[in-house]
Amino acid sequence: MHSAIWTAKVVNRARTIEELIEADVVSPRDWARVESALDFLWTIRNELHFQAGRKDDRLTFHNQERMALFLGYRDKGTVRAVEQFMRDYYLHADAIRHFTNHLFEESLSAISSGTGEIRLNEGFVLSKGGIIRAGDRTAFGIPGEDSQHLQNCSRQQGQNIAFPSARNV
Repeated sequence: MHSAIWTAKVVNRARTIEELIEADVVSPRDWARVESALDFLWTIRNELHFQAGRKDDRLTFHNQERMALFLGYRDKGTVRAVEQFMRDYYLHADAIRHFTNHLFEESLSAISSGTGEIRLNEGFVLSKGGIIRAGDRTAFGIPGEDSQHLQNCSRQQGQNIAFPSARNV
């Protein structure tokens, strides 16, 4: 999701989610759903860590039942609390998946409908193949100096990102 938001910000020359909303890239309703989903998932993750006494992101069957009770789910007729909880869990996860896919699709569409590339700082462009050096067809991961240039680009965009391994596009 973070990569999708960063890409949408770069493509739309936005610094914040609010600017993406103003540009009609993200709807206020969709962003509210994502915030709600993230709150729900962060609550689960934090409680898993607390219950385990250490970092533990596994939502095992045993943890699912404990989490359902912790979050206040109760059996309703023939529908168990854990089933209600897991339904909500998957709905929230799906909201994030939908939002991420939407942002990537919008960004790709914007790139495709324009010149096919969006110029970043320091001689790099965002293209269908990823982040590439202007005039070159190599996407970067990147060892050494090129990595520093891309890090500078991301900081100037107000983001810190990790880059994949170098590859040809």
